[in-house]
Amino acid sequence: MKSRLAQACAASAARSHLVTAKRDAFGRTIVTAHTVKSVASRKDNKALLAELKASGLNATVKVRSHADRKIASAKSLQSLLARYEGSDFLHDPTGAFGRSAELVDFAQNIRASLSDKVAGIYWNTQLRTAFVVLNHTKFFADKKVKIADLAETENAVRNAYRAVMPDNSSLFVHALRIGFEIPAMSLVPVDAASVVASDSFLSGLSKFAKAPAFAAMVGLGGAMVAGQAAAADPASENPMMGSYPAVSGLNFKIGIAGGLQDGGVFFDDEATDRDSSQTFVGTASVTTPILHSFGFQLDGLLGYINRDDDVSGINGSGSSDEVDGEFVYGVGGHLFWRDPMKGLVGLTASYVELQGDDDSFDNASQQEFAPGLSITRVGAEGELYLEQFTVAAGAGYQFINFTGDFEPYPESDFEEDGLYAQLDLSWYATDNLVLSIGAATDPNADILGTAGVEWAPAIESFNGLSLFADGIVGEDDYVSASLGVRFYFGEGTTLKTRHRFDDPVDNLPGAALATGAGNLGY
Repeated sequence: MKSRLAQACAASAARSHLVTAKRDAFGRTIVTAHTVKSVASRKDNKALLAELKASGLNATVKVRSHADRKIASAKSLQSLLARYEGSDFLHDPTGAFGRSAELVDFAQNIRASLSDKVAGIYWNTQLRTAFVVLNHTKFFADKKVKIADLAETENAVRNAYRAVMPDNSSLFVHALRIGFEIPAMSLVPVDAASVVASDSFLSGLSKFAKAPAFAAMVGLGGAMVAGQAAAADPASENPMMGSYPAVSGLNFKIGIAGGLQDGGVFFDDEATDRDSSQTFVGTASVTTPILHSFGFQLDGLLGYINRDDDVSGINGSGSSDEVDGEFVYGVGGHLFWRDPMKGLVGLTASYVELQGDDDSFDNASQQEFAPGLSITRVGAEGELYLEQFTVAAGAGYQFINFTGDFEPYPESDFEEDGLYAQLDLSWYATDNLVLSIGAATDPNADILGTAGVEWAPAIESFNGLSLFADGIVGEDDYVSASLGVRFYFGEGTTLKTRHRFDDPVDNLPGAALATGAGNLGY
């Protein structure tokens, strides 16, 4: 049976990475071939199913397609194996699943022998080393270690390893380490009990660099292929090593922010002494995959602006007035290619309109200081992912149109059309805390400095909640600060995965509040 399965899977474009078998409640054998959505299309899966049925297997045959993110989001090897039907691996090309099952059995054997003396069991892919972390509270009394208990525990760990692991296990497990702290390196929990909770004493032992169980699976498979001197490249044998899709699936986000602006200049140089304004903005984005490596995002914005101005009018006349509420709204889109492990390249377009206040600040020459206008931008964007850093850039051309017959003051430096650009560097201090700095320019600003922070408190009942703050500084003493809350809806579990696997950054607030607000008095 196994040889027929191997031949069918090897010849199929679906590239099944595992075939399992189990018996149902009626004693029938169920054989399931597992594929991943980033590799196998529905057509490929149907062809594989037909091939397996034609191979003469005396069993009920199924093909199950797994979402890449579902596999990658497993928090331990045990939870990853639980996603697959059956524990009898009929076809395991790289040996990854079989070796992972041996590690899980090893962990369960240790816990059966030592109970609460063990805090966690972890695996490092690069070193091919298993780490057993002991519960220090069980070995220390009056600041003295119980040597006899420690020696007994070390022997129990080694015996548990020998009882479960095969004689050739050294081909993929190079070392076994026992200690009281989690090493500060990329590790994956072997069993579910080893997953570090935020309120666990383990969380304070070291900087636990959580790696997805998916990465450990790839490492185990590669190690076995190398250890057995197999000719096949694990990247070609294991489809899970292929690239992730540009977008994990249909997802969306909404945000609400409020802020203050101060300073800046008008497009009429007679207007001086720019006072503060208050802005309230709501945003929404929906992102969907198009092809495996391409995605599309639609952005929307709706806001309200209120400001006070002390204006010195023409011929020395002056007035102090408050602009009635001005609405701002807009729509934008991103068409992009992305590899979530490398970066993003895309095209962008946006349209933002500021309603203005036609009744404000009319002087003898009928010059209005709060006209309505629209900002249209077309351009390109790019992102480069470097472990905990993201470098993002965007550039293009913008067009500004005023409503009615308004014309900027002749001696003003205001430019209606021209190039814009922005560059940002973001650092993920943790997977749920990102700090960013950047710079931007457009036809009416030499340089705008930007900074921001976003934090997801990782509250279980509000998994998609994040809090953010943004700031802008520019010429003519312009400053802007805003605070807001954002809700994400999708498969992402951390800010970092949401930003790289789900939706790109919404650029509408930048178009509306940096160019529009910073230099036009909005």
